Amino acid sequence: MIYLCGAGCGDWELMTLRAMRMLKRADCILYDRLLDPEILQFAPKHCECIYVGKQAANHAMTQEQIQELLIEKGRQYETVIRLKGGDPCVFGRVGEEAQALVRAGMPFEIIPGISSGIGGLAYAGIPITHRDYATGARLMSAHGKQDTLPELDYAGMAHTRDTLIFYMGLKQLSAVVNGLLAAGRDPKTPIALVSNASRATQTMVCATLCDIESRDLSAIVSPALIVIGEVVSLHEELNFMEHRPLFQKRYLLPQFAHADRGLQLQLQDLGALTACVTTGCIVANPDLLKEIALKDTTVLVFSSRNAIELFFEQMLAQHIDLRQLHAIRLAVVGEKSRQVLARYGVQADILPKKEDSEHLAQELIKQLTAKDHVVLVKADNDNDVLYLRLKEVATVQVVRAYTVEALPFQLEPQTYDGALFTCSFHVHACMQQLKKQQDITGLPVYSMGSHTSKALRSYGCRHIIELPRADKALFGRCIVEEEAHV
Repeated sequence: MIYLCGAGCGDWELMTLRAMRMLKRADCILYDRLLDPEILQFAPKHCECIYVGKQAANHAMTQEQIQELLIEKGRQYETVIRLKGGDPCVFGRVGEEAQALVRAGMPFEIIPGISSGIGGLAYAGIPITHRDYATGARLMSAHGKQDTLPELDYAGMAHTRDTLIFYMGLKQLSAVVNGLLAAGRDPKTPIALVSNASRATQTMVCATLCDIESRDLSAIVSPALIVIGEVVSLHEELNFMEHRPLFQKRYLLPQFAHADRGLQLQLQDLGALTACVTTGCIVANPDLLKEIALKDTTVLVFSSRNAIELFFEQMLAQHIDLRQLHAIRLAVVGEKSRQVLARYGVQADILPKKEDSEHLAQELIKQLTAKDHVVLVKADNDNDVLYLRLKEVATVQVVRAYTVEALPFQLEPQTYDGALFTCSFHVHACMQQLKKQQDITGLPVYSMGSHTSKALRSYGCRHIIELPRADKALFGRCIVEEEAHV
């Protein structure tokens, strides 16, 4: 089955539930240029992703080649997705592709998307209809064959109350404006240019027909929307995007492979653009439980949430009865780790008031005796604070839960407004590259934990904002508070 899907306008969360469900089971995806790259991360690992995007004078394939490839992949795979930005039926050439599939006898389905001329303008604070300003809207392309301007009915548009929306029209702005003015449109009619609608990089310029071409339009990039009509005047009142506290701010966020998107979405909701880089991956020790003699253990210490999850996932997978832990005291590094442990129906016996290794060691030392046999479950490349402190008062066995393996990556050549670090591994992975791109001395760096802050100081960072506790949910609040003082 071939699905001709709209991916929505910019932000990947504007994709429909049905399109996302089909995407997650796709065997092959043919995708366009104007997509949020985050979308492809939802594709299955086995999925073949093929770029068929088009840019002015730089087409990956001709339309005919795309249609031939779509038919070829439809015969090869069970589920094929043709993924287009916006709505495939609005200047997406889906009609031509659907006709080609009909001729080839291929089954297909069209899944609509949110078009930028409607949803994108909503993010710019411009509702395309309003009872006081416009009772209708006209969606038009200002990009014809061979980059020419299509034949437009300027006389019909000169005196209408409809909102006029032109797609792909940046190069034809002058022709559109002059055509409307020549047909008798009021020179004081509001006009707006909008690019990257719904994204953190959203940019717009508002003016009137008579002075739009005298404005600085350098920040507007193709493809841009041109919207003309009285509804444009609502922008200042309704543009919620520009009121987000981190609008157009850019932050670096190093993460491990397959990390959840919670922190990224938190910043996105605040208006920020988050540049996520994958610095490493967590490789579990498959023999973790074989190395632990539970009957001899009196205290189990978990140095991280990942250690807890890997330990209990292996217990469940191997059908080991959790009641074997009944005589063992469980120690975790803090409240978030306690919550992870509780998900498995187990409560922590020992946790420090401050969430870090040093404070956990202090709490354990108060309770341990020389008779205790402590098993410390930790990452292979974690710091040794817990082990060094605990071995002074009890027998300690260190068991490797996982190893963090470094992965190659390249930072985008951007200037960041800040960087977020959840652990020292990410600091060591990123800092050499980041120092080559910009001065990090005064760069606001947000740190989770004292060891992460210590690593940042070793690279010369001076503007370090450490979270009050090890909780990723606090990053957004800390950044907003910091920006308020700038």
